[in-house]
Amino acid sequence: MNKIQELRLAANMSQKELGTAVDLTQAAISLYELGKRLPNLRISRKIVNVFRAKGVECTIDDFAPEV
Repeated sequence: MNKIQELRLAANMSQKELGTAVDLTQAAISLYELGKRLPNLRISRKIVNVFRAKGVECTIDDFAPEV
């Protein structure tokens, strides 16, 4: 299981809900979870903020490429 998917499920969110929260489509979230694309730094920060707001502790290092 991909780390974004793992964190999303821990936050009890659907791909669509996460996408809406970070201004992306469900399809984009799906591509991240499948490992076909990687979120850029701006999107990674948004994803971390959404997960933290849902009570799921994570950092950008959990799923973003090294910068």
